[in-house]
Order: sequence, then C-alpha cells, then structure tokens
Amino acid sequence: MVCFFACSTYLFATIPFDQLRLLQIMVYVCIVLATMFTYLFASLVFFEGKTHWNILYILLGIVVIIILVLSGSIYRERFPDDPEYYALVLNTEFGLILVLYLIPTMIGITIIAFKSANKMTETHFRVGFRIIGFGNIFILCAMTCDTFSSIVGTDPLIFSFFVCALWIFAILATVFYFLGWTMPEWFKKIVRIKTEKNGTSS
Repeated sequence: MVCFFACSTYLFATIPFDQLRLLQIMVYVCIVLATMFTYLFASLVFFEGKTHWNILYILLGIVVIIILVLSGSIYRERFPDDPEYYALVLNTEFGLILVLYLIPTMIGITIIAFKSANKMTETHFRVGFRIIGFGNIFILCAMTCDTFSSIVGTDPLIFSFFVCALWIFAILATVFYFLGWTMPEWFKKIVRIKTEKNGTSS
C-alpha cells in the first residue's frame, strides 16, 4: 500500500493539492501501520509475544496517525524547472514525531535480529534473522533518503537522486523482509544445500 500511494503522488502530481496531500498522508499512515505490525510480529518471533509494551506502542501509533491526518503536516513547493509539478514536503515538527516513532523500532529490531541470529543453532534461522536485520538497515537507508529528498527541496537533480535511491532501498528491504520473516521452503532448501556444500568443502 505504501508503494501504491507513493506512486500515485508522482503520477498525479498535477491534481488539486487537497487530493495530492491526502495521497501523501496515506503514504505516511501506511508506513506507521507497517512499522506497528512489524513491531508486533517481531515481538511474537523474538519474545514469543511476552512484552508489556505492545498496547502502549499501538496507542502511540494511533496518536501519530491522528496527528498526521488532522494537522497541516504536509505542504508543497514548486519545482523551479516545472511550475506544474510540486514537491510534497513534511514539516519539521511532524517529521521529528515520525522519526521518534519509527527509528527506535527499526534500530531495535535490527539489533535483536542480529543478536538472535548468533544464538540460533539451525542454519536457516540464523541466516533468516540476519536477513531481517539487513532488511531493517535498508529501511533506515530509505528513510534517510526520504529525509534528504525533503531537505534539498526543489533541486531537481539531487531530489531525483534521493528519490531513486529511496526506491532501490525500499525494494531491497521488501525482498529481504519477505525472505527473513516468511522463510519459504525453497529459501530454506537453498540455505541447507549451501551449508552442506560448505561443510563438505571444509
């Protein structure tokens, strides 16, 4: 859903600002929801659901979404080389709120994933947890690119660079998340075969 709404903001950049703003709001709403569900799923995987922070975390996420929807958190700037195209920018105050909600979660899951990987005896779990960790690193890189794309504002070349980098990191994160969290059978088979080959060669 994040990709759908994000693509819509680019494809329909010339529509009225109120409609464009709604699309951008949905991007951030989906990001908050995705982070919330990732945290809850991670608590089940790494802590077997035994955490007292789940309810508080959900409530904080709901508050962030309400602030995003009700406040004027997004404004627009014209591109200097195209007066018909707008860059949507997140204001500093809400950007800070979003960072304080998202970044600790991503960093925390990354650290826990790598630590859990070192404790695993099963090879596919060890590899899968490390992939989750790298997936979170890619998400953090995507967030960084999104931040810089907002900072550079209306410079078309630099803005385009960071937007492209954002999508590359987002795609990598999606692939790594899929492999790490779901660990499909074909993935386990590849890991098992590679492990057996390494064991034979050594």
